[in-house]
Amino acid sequence: MSLPSPEAAPQAPAEPALHRVKLDECELAYYERHPELEGRGPMLFFVHATGFHARVWDQIIARLPTAHSVALHQRGHGRSESQPILH
Repeated sequence: MSLPSPEAAPQAPAEPALHRVKLDECELAYYERHPELEGRGPMLFFVHATGFHARVWDQIIARLPTAHSVALHQRGHGRSESQPILH
């Protein structure tokens, strides 16, 4: 499967869309770019390393204007909540 041509890609928004999802008792935040391209190629999923946050991927994602992408703030990073792990 190949990505759509750059000519067919929409212009990148100034800022990615911030979304939140509740998992168990913790709310995680993620940024989405080009959701209108869903199903027209692969969706790229970016996860940061320890000590970083989702926006660390901005420069790389900016070079992929024809891809639907999601960048996750892991628990306790960026705009995601930090909840204790209950056993």
